Amino acid sequence: MLSELQAAKAKRMFEVYDSDGDGVISWSDYALQLSRLAELKGWTASSPGSVRFTEKLETHWSRMRSFADRDRDEQLTVEEYEAYLSSWLDKPGALETLDGVADLWFDLLDEDDDGRVGPDEYRMSMVAYGLEDLDFDHMFSRFDLDGDGFVSRDEVREFNRQYWLSTDMSQPGHYLLGPLED
Repeated sequence: MLSELQAAKAKRMFEVYDSDGDGVISWSDYALQLSRLAELKGWTASSPGSVRFTEKLETHWSRMRSFADRDRDEQLTVEEYEAYLSSWLDKPGALETLDGVADLWFDLLDEDDDGRVGPDEYRMSMVAYGLEDLDFDHMFSRFDLDGDGFVSRDEVREFNRQYWLSTDMSQPGHYLLGPLED
């Protein structure tokens, strides 16, 4: 069972995934995210970046849907999403699952495949998720723990672990998607 804080974070993550705001997560939400990203980057459907991101998001959606879509209607309700998270988040192997999701996010963020995410890559991806109202510079500076101007794969893994597992509100991972709404 999710803690109250985890449930609030699950709701926030669900809202981010539900890009069109229709109350369910479906492939159309991912397609909207891809469309936003393509527009920001000037990609066509056949651009290498567009093809790469489409493949990665299709894989993510397929995996999540296969475990969470209990009624097999090709969409997830908030209840299905929370039940999915509850089914594994406090179990052995959760860290490996969280790291796998973080690796996917990192690969999506690291547009130029240089093994690090810069502030522009971070900002562009968050805008594609519909999070254009965030203070990107402040958030990125919290995530850039070593002050080198970039975020590494290991840092993204740590932030994802903090987001889902930590109750320490001072940890930067708590703000992975911006502040939680009251």
